Amino acid sequence: MWFSATLIFRSEIGGVRSIRPLCEERVVLFETSNEQEAIKAAEAYGRREAHSYANESGEEVRWQFVGIDKIHALDSPTAEGWEVAAKFVRRSWPTLQKLVRSQ
Repeated sequence: MWFSATLIFRSEIGGVRSIRPLCEERVVLFETSNEQEAIKAAEAYGRREAHSYANESGEEVRWQFVGIDKIHALDSPTAEGWEVAAKFVRRSWPTLQKLVRSQ
């Protein structure tokens, strides 16, 4: 079965957490046997994609995986694990905290 997962990443600059951080919503495709396996694959992908770098001012910019916003079964996508859409948005902390799963 194929699934699309909308993953949320949030940014943090210089170790400062914003009340409305810049977030990326990224849609990625996965082929798994069921929805639970798709969730596991999406979470693993999200953890792998977290990264940091220094901006032009020398501040550390961190992109952290927050969680899965949506997951949908699909009829027939064409490629596994390919990002099919992404956008940057600002989200409130209460919205982000709903996505964080207990580890």
